Amino acid sequence: MANRDDYFMLDITKDGLHVTTPSSVLMIHSADELNERLEAFSDPIKNKVVKNNPKDRRWYVEKILPALRFYCDRLGVEKPDWLATNGHWERMSDEEKKQLFGPEQLRLREFAPVNQPDIAVIREEEQQEGAPQ
Repeated sequence: MANRDDYFMLDITKDGLHVTTPSSVLMIHSADELNERLEAFSDPIKNKVVKNNPKDRRWYVEKILPALRFYCDRLGVEKPDWLATNGHWERMSDEEKKQLFGPEQLRLREFAPVNQPDIAVIREEEQQEGAPQ
C-alpha cells in the first residue's frame, strides 16, 4: 500500500514551488475516521468545517475534495456521489466560479504518485532577436 506522502500536488506560483500532500490537507488514519470526515464535508458550510468565503471554498474544492478521494481509495471506502467526480464544479459557468472562488481559475486536480507525476513545466524563454512574436 502506498504511503499518503508518496502522493502530491505541485503548485507553481510567483513565489516558487509548493508541494501539497494528502496528509498536509487532512490527516486520516482509519475508515471510521474517514466516514466521520465524509459526513462533515458533505455539507461543509452548514457543518462549519469550511468558512463561507472564496479562499476557504477554493481550498475545499482544490485540496480537501482530492484528499478525501485519495483516502477513500487508500482505505477502501466507497466514494459518495457528491465526492466521486468534479462534475459539479466543471459544469459551473465562469461567472459562478468567479463569484464563489474569486478571480483565479479553479484548479481541479488529483494527488499524483511521486513516481508518476503529471507535471507541466513552465519556462519563460527569452525571445530571440528577430524571432516572430
